[in-house]
Amino acid sequence: MAAVVGLLVGPCVSTDSSADELTNPAAPRAPERIELPAEKPQVEQTNYWRNARPLKAAESPAAQASDLRPVPPDPAPLSLPSWLLPESESLQQLEPPEPPGQAVMIDDHEPEVSADEVIELAMAKVQLAPSRSAALLVVARELAVDAKNVGDFGDVIDQCHRALDAGPERTTADSLAKLGAWAYNRRGELLVEKGDEHSAFEDFQEAIQLDPNNWAALHNRGVTLARYNKRADALSDFNRVVDLAPSFAIARYNRGELLSQMGRWREAVQDYTVAMQTMPDEASLYTARGVVLNELGERSEAATDFNRAIRLDPNSAQAYVGRGNVFAAERMYEQAVGDFQRALVLDPSSATAYRSTAWILATCPIEQFRDGQKALAAADRLAQLRGHDDPMVLDILAAAHAAGGDFTRAITFEQQAIVLEDDANLKQQYLHRLGLYRSGQAFRTE
Repeated sequence: MAAVVGLLVGPCVSTDSSADELTNPAAPRAPERIELPAEKPQVEQTNYWRNARPLKAAESPAAQASDLRPVPPDPAPLSLPSWLLPESESLQQLEPPEPPGQAVMIDDHEPEVSADEVIELAMAKVQLAPSRSAALLVVARELAVDAKNVGDFGDVIDQCHRALDAGPERTTADSLAKLGAWAYNRRGELLVEKGDEHSAFEDFQEAIQLDPNNWAALHNRGVTLARYNKRADALSDFNRVVDLAPSFAIARYNRGELLSQMGRWREAVQDYTVAMQTMPDEASLYTARGVVLNELGERSEAATDFNRAIRLDPNSAQAYVGRGNVFAAERMYEQAVGDFQRALVLDPSSATAYRSTAWILATCPIEQFRDGQKALAAADRLAQLRGHDDPMVLDILAAAHAAGGDFTRAITFEQQAIVLEDDANLKQQYLHRLGLYRSGQAFRTE
């Protein structure tokens, strides 16, 4: 089974990288073997897809329409997301690549047989094979037909390595390499499903070692690298996948997400747009592009994308958050608050919805839309979901405390945000707000 995850839009970074035509973004070619960090970030900023579209979030029980902040359930555990959708028909029917030549002819047989029985069936054909390696390839192919679990794919891999160690001729060697790479990648996908990302990552790397043009393994490795914030290496893998499989829209989506994380907004827009040509009814794509367009200041176009996403998926909390942010930027505060409220009804564990809700309730320039108590409640919930080591979370906590008149706590949180923030522009904004809090003034957006 191939693994999938849902969509969470990335953070705001004020960087623009424009391009007039679609090209692969420049990135150093990743080495064949890459070291994966022992731990990935506690909370991922973006979720990446593997080989299928993400699950739709189930609609939460309706909250009272008059309550701006619905009471959420206990915080969702910050562990691996639940995997997987059933594979598409095309993936279910996927078979190992068939190398040319008589030695790899395969007869259909009953699927529920043991590895020993498969080998016994294959041995009847071995007499036709021109070499020991070709004979072992026959066995590997027979095993591959019925491979379903981690152990099955391990058997295929073992046979391929035995055959390669026997010194096959070039045609047989190429076939063995492709079959072995296929098996490593499929086993890696199953290991991802089981939550063993590091072992899966090593399998993806082994697949690439055997077949550097195995775009499925490159894509899976790129997804894992992106999830562990190895952005340059992930971008290199995604670039390679786009070159090898230009019609694989999910790679375009993932590269767009990564470029968005890197602040390369214009290039991200291009990737989302190309992905839409293959998946025109995927609401998440319009939401993702809308977020980036809003960062570029193209609010009308962003609102159009969010509206399209909501029409395609009325239960998309992220689309409502995105449209609410556009409304807020246009000073349409009543509409913004309404969209944030709807997002929280749909997904009471949405960190982005709590972030936007807390911010507008704490900093809105129009008094009727400010509510320090609710702002602090939303900010506290955000901190539960995202942790207290994120400077953005600390900045929002500071603004919420200041809105409620607690400037001592506001100063403490803002100072912590300044220490943790690496971006010079954001650090300057935090320093400005710290000065306001020290003088007993709350921050207001303009």
